[in-house]
Amino acid sequence: MRAILLKIHLYAGLLCSSYLVIFGISSLNFNHHFGKPAALKSERQRSLDTLPAIADDQRLAEALRDTLGLGGYTLTWETDRSETEDSLYFRFVVWRPGKEFRVRVQSPKELGAVPEEEAPSPPVPPKKGETQAGGRKESPPNAPPPKEQPKVAILPLREPVHLVFIEETDTGLWPIIGALHGFSGNMPGAGFMRFWAIYTEVCVWVVFFSMVSGVCLWTAKPSERLVGLILLGAGAGGGLLFMLYIWIWG
Repeated sequence: MRAILLKIHLYAGLLCSSYLVIFGISSLNFNHHFGKPAALKSERQRSLDTLPAIADDQRLAEALRDTLGLGGYTLTWETDRSETEDSLYFRFVVWRPGKEFRVRVQSPKELGAVPEEEAPSPPVPPKKGETQAGGRKESPPNAPPPKEQPKVAILPLREPVHLVFIEETDTGLWPIIGALHGFSGNMPGAGFMRFWAIYTEVCVWVVFFSMVSGVCLWTAKPSERLVGLILLGAGAGGGLLFMLYIWIWG
């Protein structure tokens, strides 16, 4: 039984070794702040024919995030609207570990006219001898030709084109490591990250099992009980005293 327990203890620890390394490095980064986040920016532009008919700013930001194919969380405190004489603006930010997207949507206030090349062609006048609409016939052949009226094309209106400007910032590796420290795996538009939550769950149970199996393996060696008892008391007692201090004095 002890040999089986020892093998599980060893191999389960190897399974979760990478998680523990990331957890340790991110903990040190919280205290010592290794390196500075990068600020590599790029900007792109695209257009949308229509916007979702949503009045709530947060829900509109989430709908546009999905439409634009951006993965991450929409930040409520970075969402706002503004306007000028001829345009309406809607701004929001999408954040995920290592990336930040600042989105600005510009919409015209008035409907735009269809360009002349896209407008429908004017009606063709009837030929000589043909009956016009309403049953009237044209003048006799010897009559002078009527003066040609100027053709005025009334351009139809179309829905405005909404311009979307996306500013992407690459924040580097350290924010990713820091975010993985307590990441739950629930990120909009990033379904693959759900596996990290599963891996975290497995590693938590492995650490708990390793603690129990380590105590069992320690008790099986009488020659090392005194040293182990001192270390166990120092670790457990020190942790309890520290939590008690935070609870009482903050």
